[in-house]
Amino acid sequence: SLHFFGLHELGIKNGESTLIITPKGKTILVDAGYARDHALVSTLIRNTGATHLDYVLFTHFHGDHTGDFERLSDDFSIGRLLLIDFPLLQGTSASLRQSILIEAEEKGIPYQYVVQSNQLEVEEGLYLFFLNPEESLSYDASVVDDRTRSVFENNHSLVFQLTYRDNTFLFAGDIYKETEYELIDRY
Repeated sequence: SLHFFGLHELGIKNGESTLIITPKGKTILVDAGYARDHALVSTLIRNTGATHLDYVLFTHFHGDHTGDFERLSDDFSIGRLLLIDFPLLQGTSASLRQSILIEAEEKGIPYQYVVQSNQLEVEEGLYLFFLNPEESLSYDASVVDDRTRSVFENNHSLVFQLTYRDNTFLFAGDIYKETEYELIDRY
């Protein structure tokens, strides 16, 4: 069976993190909450018996999703990091992205950028199908200040569906209704 564990089980608000354990024991961490919650996230993972994370996905580079990647990668071996490709990020998001990429390179953690229509077979019969973003990202004319930059980044979160047998689960990052409607129209 498929198992899901989330920060909400620990009573944490405003941080996103979900650990998925597949029927064959593979582990997928989707986001890592706030850095301040690292000990709780790490304990949650350890309490499942996991010592290795096969995949870590960051839906976008906001502090309530990226956690403390340096400590996470100290606590657990990581097989692969899956990210959105947003090389021209600005502000805190740019710093978070840069620190994650540096840490991955220093520890030899392979990473790849995923976009719409990419598919990953995690194990036989279990797939991740990526729905968003469409391509490598850069800001458009709608970004005029910190608020609109944050909205743009949220709307271009990594969105994917996990399919196992006849069941499909949607992970939508922090997209807003406008992007939800675009994805409904597209799929």
